[in-house]
Amino acid sequence: MKRTTLKTRLWVLAATLLLLISLLALPVSAANTNVAAPGGEFTFKKYLVMDENANVPNVSFSFSIAPGDAVDATESGQAIYAGNDSHVTGSPLFTVNSVTFSPTDKTWDSKQNDDTVTLESNQKYAKKTLTLDFKRVSFSAPGIYRWVITESRAEPKPSGIDYDNSYERTLDVFVKYSDTNENQLEVSDYILYNSKKTDGNSDAGSKDDGFTNTYTTYDLTLTKNVTGNQGDRDKFFKFTVVISNAVPGTVYDVTLPSEGPDQTDLTDNEVLTGDGQNVNLDKLTVGSAQEPATTGSVTATYYLKHNQSIVIKGLTADTKYTITETDYSSDGYTTTNTDDDTDGKTTTTKDMGTADHTVTFTNHKQGTVPTGILLETAPYLILGAVVVAGLVVLFATRRRRTRE
Repeated sequence: MKRTTLKTRLWVLAATLLLLISLLALPVSAANTNVAAPGGEFTFKKYLVMDENANVPNVSFSFSIAPGDAVDATESGQAIYAGNDSHVTGSPLFTVNSVTFSPTDKTWDSKQNDDTVTLESNQKYAKKTLTLDFKRVSFSAPGIYRWVITESRAEPKPSGIDYDNSYERTLDVFVKYSDTNENQLEVSDYILYNSKKTDGNSDAGSKDDGFTNTYTTYDLTLTKNVTGNQGDRDKFFKFTVVISNAVPGTVYDVTLPSEGPDQTDLTDNEVLTGDGQNVNLDKLTVGSAQEPATTGSVTATYYLKHNQSIVIKGLTADTKYTITETDYSSDGYTTTNTDDDTDGKTTTTKDMGTADHTVTFTNHKQGTVPTGILLETAPYLILGAVVVAGLVVLFATRRRRTRE
């Protein structure tokens, strides 16, 4: 009885051990042996190309990211998995999804290092960097996973801004087995393409490193001209320039003539030099202390004499300007300008448009030059003639007596 019980117990124990072993073996043989690959960080650039005379504008750009579409493998292209495929856990996030440019940003007039920006002559560019965080994303199978990055397009467009030809970029993330561990997956590469791709072909010519927008601007030139035989070529004439419909914070550089007015040429307690200078400024800031109550405009005063000019650089096509010369009619001047003949002393409000502008103000002053004998001087001239005639007769008489 005891032997049977012991033998039975041994068989039960052996069967139990075999069952445990088989149960433990099942998940080992069925489990996924891949060690998921954690993502890292991907960075791309935002370029802003502009005329060399323009300052960087105050403008912001924002971006979003979404899973791309899956693509079946073909003879010429690889299979592409969507960014939300079942083998992907988590979603990439922007550390900051927007960038803001400002007039204090650094610019370059030639391409730097590995930048892919293209510049024409007389252009420069500014740039920003955006970062996509893939550290919360993991991949459980090798392959190519696709996302699409989109730049937001505001309507209406920011003043002077032209968007990139394509507002979408395709980002492919490459996942493979590690060279040192056959079960460990890793992200081996990120490739950005310059459009929304719909195939699995690798196109080196379409690879990119970011988005490029352009900032197009024009220059406004104000020239002074003095004519007439009484026009004072050394006199400084006062102008008031108003720039409006501009983006607040925009900075315009102004080229000034080599010779400026003296403090004695100014009026209305204006200041030419020092911290309080408010005349003939070489920089204008829209919405600054120069025009604190008006959004999007700046007013400035300039003094120019004959053959002098100023150039205000970097105005967009949407910008408006008004130029007014102080009335000098009491000094005998007639004023005209090349922008508006209805009122020679002002241009009224003009659109900058898509071209450089030159506005010339001409002050004309003509006087009458006497050509006849004035009545007041005639008696003296007659008396002088009589005296001269008398002297001639006197000398002639003396010579006659001397000969006799």
